[in-house]
Amino acid sequence: MAVEECAALNGLTVLILEDEMIIALALEETLLKGGAGKLKIAMNLAEARSFLAENTIDAAVLDLRLPDGDSTQLGAELVAQNVAVVIHSGHAELAHINAIPGAINCPKPATHRAIVSSVQEAHNLARSALNA
Repeated sequence: MAVEECAALNGLTVLILEDEMIIALALEETLLKGGAGKLKIAMNLAEARSFLAENTIDAAVLDLRLPDGDSTQLGAELVAQNVAVVIHSGHAELAHINAIPGAINCPKPATHRAIVSSVQEAHNLARSALNA
């Protein structure tokens, strides 16, 4: 990862919703190297919703298929709250992407650069929506 990318995420608080621990840990490392501040890994929707009930986030990286359901509705709720959302799934279809307007699709597998760039792009979209 290039030096200029190390501050790309500028201390953002990011929720990683991913049920495969190896992928979640790789995302965590990538986002920290990309300049994210606080990170929370949630392995399922219930854990994510519980965390969100008590905390605010700047961005979320969402897997779609989880043990307790599909994260599409959560993604749409987060975008409506001006949270940056990245869909990071190997199973995203056009219907999923269209159901979360304002989300950035970064399909699996993805490079470190693509993940960081997608979060940064989603954050820029969320900020511009907030200022509109």
